[in-house]
Amino acid sequence: MKLLNAEIQRDPSIRSTALALSTYLTQKWALEHNITTGLSDKECPEGIAEMIDLNRILSEILDEKDVLMNLKYRRLQFANTRKITDLVEKAVNHLQYIPENGYRYHHIISGLHIYPGKYGENGPSFYEVKTHYIAAVKMLSIQYGERFDYLFSRILYSRRSLDEETEELFHNTEALMKCYCTILWRYGEDGTLFKAIRNCRTTEELLEFGHRFADLDCERSILEYMILIRNAIEQVKYFPKNGELYYELLNIQTELILNQITLDTVLKKRLHLSRASYFKQRRKAYDVLSIVLWGYSTRTMISYLTTKD
Repeated sequence: MKLLNAEIQRDPSIRSTALALSTYLTQKWALEHNITTGLSDKECPEGIAEMIDLNRILSEILDEKDVLMNLKYRRLQFANTRKITDLVEKAVNHLQYIPENGYRYHHIISGLHIYPGKYGENGPSFYEVKTHYIAAVKMLSIQYGERFDYLFSRILYSRRSLDEETEELFHNTEALMKCYCTILWRYGEDGTLFKAIRNCRTTEELLEFGHRFADLDCERSILEYMILIRNAIEQVKYFPKNGELYYELLNIQTELILNQITLDTVLKKRLHLSRASYFKQRRKAYDVLSIVLWGYSTRTMISYLTTKD
């Protein structure tokens, strides 16, 4: 919001509080959809095993360099993501108990950042936002700003540059999507099997088609990898900003790579986007899918949210 950005320039002390509010929905999405599940609690949870499997596929199937993600950094991201979202919820709930304008402050912040669209026509008006929004953010900052400062100082630190992190994630995710489409192509001759496998969500569903494979044990790891990618794409649909569009773009990628449709047809009949907009939005769709596959990164998400379309 231009109003908030201008105020941050005048009063930098509210920066971390503003970041916590503006990234709340994406961080909550990451937690609710089990991004990096268990990274903070177990020595070898399923989330880490999936990451290692993804790297193995990159190295063995695609002949890519085998570079594991920094799991210590991901654990820190996961733990502090939960702390930040919990603190945002506590802080916003506390607003309504302020003696003067407390209910109004809570209504504005909750309507904009916590439950956007929930109040419908009764949501915060333009006048309310313009008059009271900055005051509400400052009120939160007075009591919780130092705690947000501390959490962001931990979660934003990394020895690697942001460009290095985002480019590696994009490269790995693009490679995995190409691998996913290549594997789908293997089953393309059998239309029924192709459709069934593409829609499978669990190992149990795959086992129903076990009799269709000459060596199920040999196929199992590949098919489970496909489920992992498919479920990751499904989670993108619920991303708070443009999730449905990104989900459609990722599904279209499989059709394009498998030559089931042309890009011109996609742009004209399905997406109604220019070529420039298509490639820009496709990159963002891969960025969001990277979060699902490799773990949530607050600094990557801040860069994503602050990049102009």
